[in-house]
Amino acid sequence: MPIRLTRFHTPEERAVIERISQEVSVVKETGEIVYGAESTIQALQTETAQIVLITRYGKREIINKLKYLCKLSDTPFFMFPGDVRELGEACDRSHGISALAVLNPGSSDILKLNQGEDIESR
Repeated sequence: MPIRLTRFHTPEERAVIERISQEVSVVKETGEIVYGAESTIQALQTETAQIVLITRYGKREIINKLKYLCKLSDTPFFMFPGDVRELGEACDRSHGISALAVLNPGSSDILKLNQGEDIESR
């Protein structure tokens, strides 16, 4: 099912959102993922997160805390080019998600997101 986008997105951003949706589906089937800022913070503090996705249009204090913890733990993070509802939909959830942490990518290519131009540098 296509994701209902609430903001104007460039074709490149739409492609990224669709790719993330596909990769998260694979992680859910073959790996391990946690949703939400608190669970993501816990994964960063225990150094179990392999990559973190953070919504670009979330609460600034949450975004800053997650980015800071990613830098401290040397965990790559990717700024999702949408809002919390769009990230929730990309993850096939019925609610908004401000962040997620991939603990085990399984057979997905989600870790390759950190090789793209949209990944925030440390």
